[in-house]
Amino acid sequence: TVSVLYWTSMSRSRADYHSVDADDSTPADCPALLRAVRWPREAGVFASMTDPWVRPATAQEWWTFATTTRGGPLSAHWLDNLKAGATVACVNLTLGVSLAIASGGTPTQGMVCSLWSAALTSTLGSSHFNVVGATSALSSMLEAVSLRYGPDAIGTVALYASFFLFAFAFFRVDRAIRYVPTPVAHGFAIGVAIMLAAGQLATACGMRGLPRQNGFLPKMEQFVGNLDLIRPADATLFAAAAAALFACTSRWPRVPWVLVVAAAAVALGYFALPHAGPAAAPKHQAPPLLFLLRERYPSIEPAVFIPGSVPSWIPVIGPLLSPQAPRHCASAHACSPTGPETWQFQPDVVFYSFGCAVVSLLETLISAQIANRMLRRTADDFDLLCRAFSTLRETLSLSLAAFASGICGAICPAAALARTSLNVKSGAFSRVAGVMHAVVFAVAAWVLMPLFEYMPFAVVGSILLLVSYRLIEFDELAALRKGDPAGMYLCLLTAIASLTVDSFAGLLVGGAIAFAMNARALAVPDAVRVSTDEHRYVPGGIHASVAVAESLTFANVQRAAGELEDVLVAVIDAGDRYFSVHVDLTRCEELDFDAAEALDDWARKVRLAGAKLTVDCGIHLVRILSITEHLNVPPETKAEPALGKS
Repeated sequence: TVSVLYWTSMSRSRADYHSVDADDSTPADCPALLRAVRWPREAGVFASMTDPWVRPATAQEWWTFATTTRGGPLSAHWLDNLKAGATVACVNLTLGVSLAIASGGTPTQGMVCSLWSAALTSTLGSSHFNVVGATSALSSMLEAVSLRYGPDAIGTVALYASFFLFAFAFFRVDRAIRYVPTPVAHGFAIGVAIMLAAGQLATACGMRGLPRQNGFLPKMEQFVGNLDLIRPADATLFAAAAAALFACTSRWPRVPWVLVVAAAAVALGYFALPHAGPAAAPKHQAPPLLFLLRERYPSIEPAVFIPGSVPSWIPVIGPLLSPQAPRHCASAHACSPTGPETWQFQPDVVFYSFGCAVVSLLETLISAQIANRMLRRTADDFDLLCRAFSTLRETLSLSLAAFASGICGAICPAAALARTSLNVKSGAFSRVAGVMHAVVFAVAAWVLMPLFEYMPFAVVGSILLLVSYRLIEFDELAALRKGDPAGMYLCLLTAIASLTVDSFAGLLVGGAIAFAMNARALAVPDAVRVSTDEHRYVPGGIHASVAVAESLTFANVQRAAGELEDVLVAVIDAGDRYFSVHVDLTRCEELDFDAAEALDDWARKVRLAGAKLTVDCGIHLVRILSITEHLNVPPETKAEPALGKS
């Protein structure tokens, strides 16, 4: 089934990537957009969820995919790909270890997850830039499972999540991700970020011997109630490392400061603290000056497989990899005292596995789309990159990465937006950068993993504090607060539910509220009405009128995208004829943040195709101000067309 699905996911021919050429009537800056619009609509982007089967890929298309990338050979921009892959690999090693600890796992589990995820998704995925591995978005759910059943149960969560992802691919649930509104996604990110930061305070300040807690409020209650256990050396190092990371990353963002601080911390733990002693020190001996990883994880070694977490009922693989007897470890923090048969059919494990599958798919698809948007002003084939992106292939590659992580006993993977952004900013050109990232990561992990036992928990906490901060998109929140107050309230409700109940429960609550608020928009069949006629004043010209007569929100903007795409096709087909487009929003009762972003992207393409665009915003002026960037007027008069004056 997986093979057939992946076969059909290759329906967009890589041989046709540059098959549509611009003619003399096409604007000079529009050839990539023209090729993107000419891409077969039936190839999956506009297909319905009930008809997932599309034209299968031919042998020639497979060969083209295997030997070319972005319309050129695999060797294109190889030096840029090597630089980006090496940079991301070094940063990913440190973050993988830190996030595995935050998820209730072991450093080795984070390393194994990052290794297999990088190798599989970069080779089989649709995105050229996505970096998949251990992420903060799943940390709270994985930590809840680890607290109840031990770190070994995390591998089973990844395995179950891969089964759910396979089902998502088969039933094309990846198309339903579009119905997760932006405010809900931001609220979920805020809740996860605050919970992640709160979970590091105790260990970062040197508090030893405290039982781990699940949830934001219990963690804060435990921290406040044990302030007398704070060790000055750990607290000082935590504050200094966090201040250095925040200051340096804001001043010199291109430098991988996470790697620099981690290397300095390992050197501090190894050279400056020779009296730290082994992890199994006598009880009468004073604790080390700094709380090091070696105290909780006595053995941190590189590996590609962690035995003891695969349920025995899995055909062929289970009996071979599952232990015959329960495991007993010297440290209760390092591994689970029981085997996988204890937790394999527990309802909460299945529930959190489903949650991890949903969140990882959501994060992966959003990360890939944001990575493509980062190339809007620099890539000549930007629109082709967006159109060639296949959510089905990305879902399948993510499911294979989760399956490999689960079989190998690692944590569940997902795309990391910060590392994906670093990959793009480091100069990555194609998926070859991801392959190089996997190779460099494997070599670096094999050499450097044993040194992580000397890293202080204070530095791990400072790194995760930076990750938490970057998880919140403050610019998007500012735009949301200004342009969509209802969406901002929805974001806050989702964040509160994530903190007080559960992160995945918060996502469900936010989604339910969003659909309840937009039930009327869901029932609107035709929110956008398009009419095209001869231009009244320009001989031979064409005028298109786009009227939004009903509410336009995340719930129905995807259905309206087809009508807007027809206008874009008409603009390109007009060639050198004068074409004007007028958008009327005066009768639009509601316009949310997602709909405004969709209109903004469409307006950019219309302007790029050479049409004159005017917008009558009505009461939605504040929310739609970003569209004025694409109006065919001088900068000093942009406000007038936004009010409907041409």
